[in-house]
Amino acid sequence: MLRSSLVFALLASTALAGPALAQAPATQTKVGVAAAVNQQLTGTPPAAAGRVLQIGNDVFHRERLVTDARGQAQMLFLDGSAFTVGPDSDLVLDEFIFDPASGTGKLAATAAKGVLRFVGGKLSKNQPVTITTPTATIGIRGGIGIVSIDAVSGATRATFLFGTEMTVTSATGAVERIARPGFTTTVQSRTTAPTAPAKASADQIKQNLEQLNGRADASGGASQQPTGTQVAARMPVQGPGQPPPPPAGVRPQGQGPGPAGPPPNRDATQQVQRNALTNAALPAGAIVAYRLDPDPSLGSGLPTVRGQATGGAGNGSSSPFYGVSSGPTGTVKSVQVSVAIDGQGTGQRSVVVVTTGEGGDGAGMLASTRGTSRTNADRTTTSIASNSTLNGTGAITSFAAGRMPDGFVQNGSGADSQLGGGNASYGYRQTGQRVTSTPAVGARETQMLNGYATAFADSVRADGRIDPTTSLLAGQNGQIAGPDNVSVGTDAATGRLAATFKMTSESAQQGPGSIAFNFGADPGRGTYVDRSRLAAVESVAPVTITESGRTVNADSTRLYMVSSGLAGGSLPGGVQACQCEFAQWGWWGGVGVAPSRDNVTQTNHLHMGNWVAGPMLSPADMPTTGSASYSGHAVGTVVNDTARYLAAGNFSAQFNFANRQGNMAISNFDGMTLSGAISSTNGRDYGATLDVTGRSGLTGRAQGSFFSGAGDPVKETGGQFNVSNTPGTTAVKYAASGIFVGKKP
Repeated sequence: MLRSSLVFALLASTALAGPALAQAPATQTKVGVAAAVNQQLTGTPPAAAGRVLQIGNDVFHRERLVTDARGQAQMLFLDGSAFTVGPDSDLVLDEFIFDPASGTGKLAATAAKGVLRFVGGKLSKNQPVTITTPTATIGIRGGIGIVSIDAVSGATRATFLFGTEMTVTSATGAVERIARPGFTTTVQSRTTAPTAPAKASADQIKQNLEQLNGRADASGGASQQPTGTQVAARMPVQGPGQPPPPPAGVRPQGQGPGPAGPPPNRDATQQVQRNALTNAALPAGAIVAYRLDPDPSLGSGLPTVRGQATGGAGNGSSSPFYGVSSGPTGTVKSVQVSVAIDGQGTGQRSVVVVTTGEGGDGAGMLASTRGTSRTNADRTTTSIASNSTLNGTGAITSFAAGRMPDGFVQNGSGADSQLGGGNASYGYRQTGQRVTSTPAVGARETQMLNGYATAFADSVRADGRIDPTTSLLAGQNGQIAGPDNVSVGTDAATGRLAATFKMTSESAQQGPGSIAFNFGADPGRGTYVDRSRLAAVESVAPVTITESGRTVNADSTRLYMVSSGLAGGSLPGGVQACQCEFAQWGWWGGVGVAPSRDNVTQTNHLHMGNWVAGPMLSPADMPTTGSASYSGHAVGTVVNDTARYLAAGNFSAQFNFANRQGNMAISNFDGMTLSGAISSTNGRDYGATLDVTGRSGLTGRAQGSFFSGAGDPVKETGGQFNVSNTPGTTAVKYAASGIFVGKKP
């Protein structure tokens, strides 16, 4: 329940609020009252100056309410509804109409950022109260819900706590309905649908409640705490027979389960948040998020990358800058990612940029940025690389020993390198400001994931010859093989990760027999936030090439790999990504310079290849009875004559574990459907030959595996696919390769 400092402050009389209170113009329409305020809350009614609200101030129609970094507030409305908002929140009261006699009317609000809880009054019993965010519209009928909006991306998480129903509608028009208390859904962006409702974890609910519950060090805006009699005297009119709503966080009598706030000073997550605010050392695994402001001189709107390198690609997303503590005696690791995919087919532009770093004792954090972009549909990709130093601002000046500053200044220098020539050097200076609310953190596990990866390599040689575009698939020594060729290892204690992609060319005549790409492992080169958020740049020994009996290391390599959970953004064509829990997928690529077979220096660019990996059991642990269906998505790169672009489609599969047979299909992928029978010899890994409809003269194949999770050895599935011209055809050169991933319904 609420801390006493906030509970006792509910609806305190104006006389108890201390100094004289700023008032809005008398012509404004009152809709409620500021029932609790822990400084500071600013209200701006329409056509009026902003004012600092205190307990007892009236709240007006269409008023904008903004809390500061430590602000908390509760507004009670005339029908008995209540909004409680946490720090760094921005809420506008769009509409309030209420007839006390009939209990009918309308309540609507817009929330731009922060966290809020709605407790329904008389209006919500008759029709839903709506809350609009940057990415979704939430309707709450006859109950209680919590809505959390990311200040940077606008991603919205809505959790239903009690009542009749909650609906969540994305900007795409997709709708999820929740009628089970304690279930939640998320809308990541304006181009994604709500995730399937799932039970909210105890940590998720606690993290929200900690931002809404009162604090022991705050007076609620009153110079003296009101008595219970004084509180009752200030209750707004609610209509005949309508009792006041329960204090926020309290379970209503006889109305089923509802979460209560944690006892003071007894919750580990609360301690993490308190430490973050006081710059004390954070325990291992604690996460702090920063809002990163790009340098305007870059002209791209994305951190660390120039507008010239992106070609003005829009529809992008940038993650917060995350800091991960290894504990009071360890280091602090960091990661930040930006991704943009703009358009489809030959008019597409795309970019991905990954920054990872590590700070220890002494100087500021050192970070490395790696990325690639394609500003048009030809093979002339651009490599993006820079190095930077982050110096803290505020109480401490470095990231070290589990401590993270209030903010930082990042100074970097980098270069864009086009394939075939055209380099540009640049510098940047950007700032980061810590977000005061503790970010939601998913499961953190020390584990090994295995899976598949694909990419296309475009190459030029020092002698001027341009090599054909080469398709790379997970495999070794010229052979396409199983999931052991891709490994991603995470360390929950240190926040580090290490990954290896062992690849082979689809045609041994066009490329080496085997290439091993190594990511992370070394300090500052890989960061693990949680199960779905991880990224890395190249290891110190990044690439080993084996061909024709020789093994060489690349002379110069700049690589990246990142999970979709960090990358965000949308898939081409509006395809909805699989909301998988245990299988992870994402992007990878970069540039490598190495001697060719005839010892000529060759530069190779790989732009936004794909990978998928998950936890696996041994084939002996696979089921031998029953069957299952899977659905999800496929994403990959297309080479269509001279054009190169990203495409996505829908994935579905059925599998019988008794006879180890099934079928799969990838539909609406660049206008094609790929389908075929799949078979397995060991019950875990499978293959398929794919028929292609929608485009003539093509054949395909796929390899995949089942991933385990939640006690189910075949919970999810994923793999790689590739399509190419059928031998002997005279069709336009066409090739595609990518990954697919799916889960059980």
